[in-house]
Amino acid sequence: MIKNPIVSIVIPAYNEEEDIDGCVRTLVKQNYKPLEIIFVDDGSKDKTLEILRKYKSIKILKQDHKGPGAARNFGVSKSKGEIIVFVDADMEFNEDYIEKLVKPILEGKTIGTNHPEEIVKNQDNIWSKCWGRRLTTFQGDFAIYRAIKKDKFLEAGGFDPSRGYADDQTLYQKLQVRPILAEGAVCYHKNPGTLKEVFYQNRWIGESYKILKLPFISLIFATILWLLIPFLIIIKAINSVKNEKQIKFLFYYPIFGIFKYAGFILGVYRKILKNRVEK
Repeated sequence: MIKNPIVSIVIPAYNEEEDIDGCVRTLVKQNYKPLEIIFVDDGSKDKTLEILRKYKSIKILKQDHKGPGAARNFGVSKSKGEIIVFVDADMEFNEDYIEKLVKPILEGKTIGTNHPEEIVKNQDNIWSKCWGRRLTTFQGDFAIYRAIKKDKFLEAGGFDPSRGYADDQTLYQKLQVRPILAEGAVCYHKNPGTLKEVFYQNRWIGESYKILKLPFISLIFATILWLLIPFLIIIKAINSVKNEKQIKFLFYYPIFGIFKYAGFILGVYRKILKNRVEK
């Protein structure tokens, strides 16, 4: 690999008009060069494309709404880089993010990396705080690639879009090589900020839940989780009060928890039903 190979950043975007500008603005200011920025519009119905078109230096691709995994695969197929970086449209970055993210790859230490720190961007939002107003620090081995050598990505056959929310874990499952954490690479990520977003995000997570060969076991798991919801909410609400040092979370977290866990469990049920119908 040459000293400074082209790095291609692939970003799937679906109805991201609120956040896309911040993402692009922090990517075009990256210290690392040469850089190729590829946005794959995944069938957006809002002003995402209109906002993107003012940035002349980025490549814009379009597809019907197929989900982020398919969009990432499409973006890689049109990329020129030797290293591929995957980020989300609601992320923002320090100017040295790409430089630090790809450094271990350029040094020959690994085939891929992830960032060790992910800071919550919308910490002024009450529902975002219920997710956790915190600095997320990944420790030890991690199963999701933010940067990977393109030849290894192609060797794995790309992401598996059928896994939905969990599609970004499928590269590790195929390659069986864990990415290492790139020291100093910091990302700012937005938490779902409305109860509607909380519900649908967790329903999507539930629908991505890997159903066992005996679906009734997954059904039992989901049913037990229904019964545990009140206890989970009480425990989480108390922890939120301790972390935020505000008694109001005894009110807000139970509301948040109902939308969160109801969305997840409904997603699991939908996944089980879908599997039965397909069979």
